[in-house]
Amino acid sequence: MPDLMGKNVSEVYKTTNGFQFSGVEIDDLEASEYTLGNILVDETGSVSGFEQELEKCIIAAVDACQKSPHSENLLMRVGKFGSHIPGSVEELHGFNLLSNLDTKDYNGKINPCGSTPLLDATLDSLETLEAQAKILVDQEYLCNGIFFIITDGGENSSQSASFKKIKNAFARIKKEEKLESIRSILVGVDDTQCKADLDDFKNQCGIDEYISMGNVTPGKLAKLAQWVSQSVSSTSQALGSGGPSQPVAAPSFTI
Repeated sequence: MPDLMGKNVSEVYKTTNGFQFSGVEIDDLEASEYTLGNILVDETGSVSGFEQELEKCIIAAVDACQKSPHSENLLMRVGKFGSHIPGSVEELHGFNLLSNLDTKDYNGKINPCGSTPLLDATLDSLETLEAQAKILVDQEYLCNGIFFIITDGGENSSQSASFKKIKNAFARIKKEEKLESIRSILVGVDDTQCKADLDDFKNQCGIDEYISMGNVTPGKLAKLAQWVSQSVSSTSQALGSGGPSQPVAAPSFTI
């Protein structure tokens, strides 16, 4: 699984349920604590027509994170998901320092095809945060995490995950205390027809928040990008201030 934007990226790792991810070399980390950010974007056929807007949203979010006062304490992973991708999720890059990322490399990376393995994307988001945190905590770093799943449709094609596995992953993360806190957010774009399904999905998985954006517009996605950055920054700011595996309140999102 190549890392498309991978300066100083180590070997590929596997999670409990076999999801793959990559991460920055430990020797390249200079801080003592890190917030892990995980952004997975729907690449299924139904996003055709606004794939460039989604790419611009990623670019704006990462660019804003790079300008954050906490940027040196952030490790960002960005990927895409769809039934046409082996394992359901493909990294654009693994957990990497923001200084290693060039936002121009996100252009042309969303190529719509296939259907929506939303359970797989959710479990991948959880378990990759968990596994990367374990690698860091075992080296005496302090970690917390936040993930975003951006989709325009409901679950219809997962191969590995289930609601039970996702609930078990949340419980395991809280019990093992590798992450001081974790925040999980499902974002529905162009989701007018599936809003009820996505809200039910959020509840069944135990995801913290579902953001419904309705019809896609460049303005809404620009606001989403800024909100993602603010949420990551607030999560980073909270690192070291609370007990293990506690929720962190994200800024409110308004369209």
